[in-house]
Amino acid sequence: MQLHETGGTAGKMDSMMVEVEEDPCETLMYVAAQSKDLARVEKEVCSRVLRRWHPCPTAVAAATLHGCFGALLKRYVSRMMACSSLPSSESVRVLHAAAKLDKWLLQMAAEDENMMMMMAPYDVDATIFGLVKGWMDERLTMGAECVRRARDSESWNPRSRAEPYAQSAVDLMKLAKVTVDELLEIQVAPACREELLQRLVDGIDHLVRQYALLVASCGPSKESYVPPLPPLTRCNQDSKLVQLWKMAAPPCQVGVVDSLSCGGGAGGVGIVTSSKPAVRPATSRGTQRLYVRLNTLHYLLAVLHSIDSSRALSSALRRRRGARSAAFDHARPALDAAVLHVSELSAYRLVFLDSAHVLHQSLYHGGVAAARVQPALRVMKQNLAFLATILSERAQPPAVLEVMKASVEAFLMVVLAGGSGRAFGRTDFGAVAEDFASLKRLFCRFGVAEEAVEREAAQAEGVLALMALSTERLIDEFLGHYASTQQQQLPMMALPPPTTTRRWSRSDANTILRVLCYRDDEAASRFLKKAFDLPKRRGGI
Repeated sequence: MQLHETGGTAGKMDSMMVEVEEDPCETLMYVAAQSKDLARVEKEVCSRVLRRWHPCPTAVAAATLHGCFGALLKRYVSRMMACSSLPSSESVRVLHAAAKLDKWLLQMAAEDENMMMMMAPYDVDATIFGLVKGWMDERLTMGAECVRRARDSESWNPRSRAEPYAQSAVDLMKLAKVTVDELLEIQVAPACREELLQRLVDGIDHLVRQYALLVASCGPSKESYVPPLPPLTRCNQDSKLVQLWKMAAPPCQVGVVDSLSCGGGAGGVGIVTSSKPAVRPATSRGTQRLYVRLNTLHYLLAVLHSIDSSRALSSALRRRRGARSAAFDHARPALDAAVLHVSELSAYRLVFLDSAHVLHQSLYHGGVAAARVQPALRVMKQNLAFLATILSERAQPPAVLEVMKASVEAFLMVVLAGGSGRAFGRTDFGAVAEDFASLKRLFCRFGVAEEAVEREAAQAEGVLALMALSTERLIDEFLGHYASTQQQQLPMMALPPPTTTRRWSRSDANTILRVLCYRDDEAASRFLKKAFDLPKRRGGI
């Protein structure tokens, strides 16, 4: 609106002219209606007279009106394209009115083929398609910027207790959902709608897949947190003096002590005489940020499901793609793979890094009776309770299951690769089996289905059962499995030990060999010396 003063003196105003910029949509609608009325008058009234001087006056009038309105429409479309915004419902109404006028004028010009060939159709559907595609590409560019910002600056801190996921994911999915909803509201031809929706779904699919790969790129592999296997050795036999000293000494407890005060080496684990060892929760900042990544991945999956569940979107894609109506074919597998990877990584960090002081560094260190599993269970219980406060309801079950898998692996490493601080007799099996059953019960209390617990623990229980066998039976089982892999006649002398895949199994020769290496009796030591010339451990246990 513009105001102009005319013909007055200071402090007075003789007149005021007000200019109002009319809505171009209303103007074009008015011009389209008037053009159609004018064309009707030309056809029904003027053409009867003008036919004396021209054979096809109706076609000439139609072509003239068509060109004039086409020039106005072209300027209007250029203005909308410059805005890079979604055409409004009024704009779409104008374009549909232009399409009706286009059809009417082309019918008027049908009597002259040459004139019809000169009239370029408005092609409103293509115009709407181009406008919407330009707006859609702009939105997808904004989505790519969200992913770029997340790569450069996302801190992986929760937004709040109610929304414990990354802000960048919220920005990306809000943009995706709003864009889909707005596109579904546009009145376009069905074929155009389906193609535009497919383009948009493919664009969102690509962006979410890129984001999923970003979330999954969170450091080393899970194996990097697992301590290396110590060299295979024979278990030392205690001298008579050491045995008498152990009988006279009071029972000791393994707890969490500072590495400077206990002299426990790099692991910071020693033997303290307190009957109530200090227990502290051990969930590091790095593990907590992995939990936020997990929440974020499950949030993305939920929003994708919500978008895909839209009745209009699903029906449009079903018409276009037939039975294969599910959208986001690349994003979903990428998100599922990222969930598995981050769940495993967070579990291995929690077990082998954050909780190392009570699991593979302390459990059974110095003897089974002196270092049972209770301190580890207390810390793991606190860690799992903390996990439940951070992870969303959807993210908890798979994450806790991965923690159980990592805990079972840590438990087996204590028994099969616990280093020189551990040794086991056949009579220790009962206590070890009881501790493992307590570990299983802990995870049942934290939401893992009993069937899943039994399934994951079955192979480990088979390995632990080897501890109950006599040394002679262990040697027989080992020789049978070793001979089948080496394809040699036994007994053998100083042959290489079987290699390990770290997939512990009762039928694996390396697993059985490790049980023998930690068996504290003379028969096992003699066999290992004769068969593989394994050295004794340095110092006692």
